Amino acid sequence: MIESLYPKLPIFMQNLVCSIYGLKEKRSRFNKDFFRYLEGYQKSQFFSAEQISEEVAQSLRQTLVYCQNNVPYYTAIFAQFELDLTADNIEAELLKLPVMTKEVLRLNGAEMVSRSVSENARIELHTSGTTGKALTLFKDKAAIAKQWAIWFRHRTRFEAGFGDLHVNFTGKLVVPREQLNPPFWRFNRPFNQYLINMQHVNDENIKDIVGFLNSISPKFYSGYPSIIAEVARLALEHDLPLNASARPNVIFAGAENTLDYQKSNIEAWTGAVVTDQYGLTEGNCNLSRCEFGLYHIDHEFGFVECVDPELLSDGRKKGRLIGTSFTNFAMPMLRYDTGDVAIWKADDFKCPCGRHTDVIESIEGRIDDFVQLNDGRRIMRFDYLFKGTDSIKEAQICQYKLGEVVIKLVSRVGPNEDIENELKAQFVKWITNDMDVNFEYLEQIPKSNTGKFKAVQSFL
Repeated sequence: MIESLYPKLPIFMQNLVCSIYGLKEKRSRFNKDFFRYLEGYQKSQFFSAEQISEEVAQSLRQTLVYCQNNVPYYTAIFAQFELDLTADNIEAELLKLPVMTKEVLRLNGAEMVSRSVSENARIELHTSGTTGKALTLFKDKAAIAKQWAIWFRHRTRFEAGFGDLHVNFTGKLVVPREQLNPPFWRFNRPFNQYLINMQHVNDENIKDIVGFLNSISPKFYSGYPSIIAEVARLALEHDLPLNASARPNVIFAGAENTLDYQKSNIEAWTGAVVTDQYGLTEGNCNLSRCEFGLYHIDHEFGFVECVDPELLSDGRKKGRLIGTSFTNFAMPMLRYDTGDVAIWKADDFKCPCGRHTDVIESIEGRIDDFVQLNDGRRIMRFDYLFKGTDSIKEAQICQYKLGEVVIKLVSRVGPNEDIENELKAQFVKWITNDMDVNFEYLEQIPKSNTGKFKAVQSFL
């Protein structure tokens, strides 16, 4: 009901709704446990290599024992693969298990929910992922607090504090698409956060958006790098600089790779450091950049593997990024395939930041094109269209000509008019009502040699 009512509310009421939602999220994410976890993680990031190895082995053993005793899916699969949870080399026992894919998770989701976490204590989440694959997930309150503590630790590396004024660039329609005049931003008071959504980032609105950004002094920007880069690109094209007093110190990008040209535009316009951390809603692993721009495995959060490694000439290795969660006991995931490929630094590499975890240089994947709308806007995020669409196995947005998109679907139920009508309605809601939306059904969407496909692909 609130979704249909929200666009009709006056702006001050929309700000109130954003703040009410923010208060709810603040209580969930930033409770007393969050601060306790953050304090511990600030210390453990500088553990010695020996301390890290011991802690990871202990966490891995505890996780496996818990899964055997409390998760029906793993109780059965451990017996099938004859895991010995008392073995000295617990990592070798984990590696007996097959890698879990999104499709395996989807088909066995009910059996992967822990019997020891009550229904009232579980928090239900939904994600479409970058390939349009909808997933229903469950987490407990501690898992959410731990994940945010890990993410916030990354922010503290760049002197961003809790409660600092900031701007978040999002795909969520905080400003209704029908609104044609400023303000093209809303305020979430509990987070001390302004919100700007991608649907209003265009040539017509960029002067008003930059004017607003020049009226505040945020500590940082956060959000999708594609959206922030589009703001920067338009501002540079229209010769709309940021005032020195309005420049953020740092940009926290997330949810997708930051491409080189995007980073260049953002840095040229803001003068800020651009950094990011890698994580998934599934919560099976996390990587955070240090002050020297390299990803460090957040060893407190999960066990990370390089599967099917390819040794590169300089000692680096390239392989599939697989993670095992240590934090979510409502729905733990073992050896879950992120779908991404990463490049690890050589084993003897020592990062100048002083942290001793394995170092990942880059992550391949999450790199998509954009769809150009008739009004010139460039839209790169379409995951909102597919949340809750369990009947869709895979989806890809393609653009072959202006004024039209083709949604390629791998459907579990075959061609389906109801699915098409729902996706068209979501497209109008989130993106625009000024494009033709057509559909193509495939047995499988062609993948690259990394095993992934672009969620958005332009042929213009």
